[in-house]
Amino acid sequence: MRTFSSFLRRAAFSLALTIALCASNASALGVPKPTATGYGNGVSGYTTYVLVSWNKVKGANKYYVYRSTSSKFSKRVKIKAVSKNTRSLKDTSAKPGVTYWYWIGAVSKPKLKHGFKSKVYTNKKRYARGVRALKAPKPYASYDSYTSYVKLTWSAVSYAKKYKIMRSTSSSYYSAKQLKVTTSRTFYDTSATPGVTYYYWVLPVGANGKAWYNASQYDYGRRKKTTSYSGGLTAPQPYVPNAARYSGAISIRWTRVSGEYPTSYRIYRSTSSSTNPGNGATWVGTVSSSSYGLNSYYYYDDFFSYTYYKYYYYWVCPVDSNGKCWYGASKYAGVYMYPSSETESTWETESTWETESEATWEPETTP
Repeated sequence: MRTFSSFLRRAAFSLALTIALCASNASALGVPKPTATGYGNGVSGYTTYVLVSWNKVKGANKYYVYRSTSSKFSKRVKIKAVSKNTRSLKDTSAKPGVTYWYWIGAVSKPKLKHGFKSKVYTNKKRYARGVRALKAPKPYASYDSYTSYVKLTWSAVSYAKKYKIMRSTSSSYYSAKQLKVTTSRTFYDTSATPGVTYYYWVLPVGANGKAWYNASQYDYGRRKKTTSYSGGLTAPQPYVPNAARYSGAISIRWTRVSGEYPTSYRIYRSTSSSTNPGNGATWVGTVSSSSYGLNSYYYYDDFFSYTYYKYYYYWVCPVDSNGKCWYGASKYAGVYMYPSSETESTWETESTWETESEATWEPETTP
């Protein structure tokens, strides 16, 4: 009888153990598939956090959220434990512009009060990449302030490594083209066409090389259009005598065209012979037609900081009674500056003149 009783006890215990083990095996949980915001260019992220979301797993008692700055599963760190009813987490501790890898662990209930513990179910292949977005700055563009460029400025963005400049002729960001990537917070758009309005965006670039934009964060600017025209009055040929340096000024000289009587002359300057008064040369001064006699004129350009070993080009545009300024694109004088320690003639005229018969084209030996 005892033997039979012992057998029954052993059989009952074995059956209970088998049922418990089967129940334990049947309780294996699925692994959540996470999603995270901000990975990639654009406005798909948030500037104050990374939003991590995942699907519900049946039987999960809670969830663990893991994070790493690399795709290596072994480098993950648990950053939060949340309840079974939670499906998302705002990771406010993420640094802007840094790519993070996220995994979600489904945690089971403890199995029986004696002996069984909770188990975490994860899968290294089930991850999502997320980035906390950088906040795009508001740019400020000059409008009809400069004849040589549009000036663009903006405030510094925390965690930005550099900035990408975008431009369009419309207020739609999606038609914008990249102009430049810079570490500065000032940009001079010398490629802008005078008189054309442009829209500008500044995109901060994070440590991961991703750039962030906000389509509504733009400003419009315009390069000032000079009131100069081709045709009409005949532009005189200016020249700069050798050694024509007067206390830091450059002396530009010209002769009135016979039979024409402009009301005044405008003087333009550029560092390129192809940038003339019609497409961006700087208007530096005006001389009245009665200032220095009826035929011969001069102008001292002394309001800029010149650079040694560099050419400067000048145009003289006669102004008619309607206020129009007429220029000749090829009628310019070019001067080149040497330090006075290298040569007596500090300024030298450009040597590629077309007309050799005019005496005024030849370099003078005295100021």
